[in-house]
Amino acid sequence: MLEVAKPATIAITKRIVGAAAAAAIGAAVWAYLDSGPYLQRFGWLLAIIGGLMAIPTRGGMGRYDTDEARGWLGWGPEEPDKDLDVGGVGLTRIGVLLFVSIPLFATGLLLT
Repeated sequence: MLEVAKPATIAITKRIVGAAAAAAIGAAVWAYLDSGPYLQRFGWLLAIIGGLMAIPTRGGMGRYDTDEARGWLGWGPEEPDKDLDVGGVGLTRIGVLLFVSIPLFATGLLLT
């Protein structure tokens, strides 16, 4: 159990810290240019980044929907989705949604 929890916790932490750093820098620039409250802009950017992280990166159609088209084109079956972190145990899309995107979005809305 620990061999799965530790890499997942590290992946979650990296994403949250990266998103918070990007939001902090963006909010500082936005507040400087617009002479507005920093905390409100930081909250908005956290919510936006959290929402963007919830969007899947490989398109909306799953393997089941594209198998017939791939077969007709003569392509082999699509490879199964790998973990988002390459190598070893990683964080899946649902993990990013549940443990990164939703907390960032909720925190951002609380700050605005």
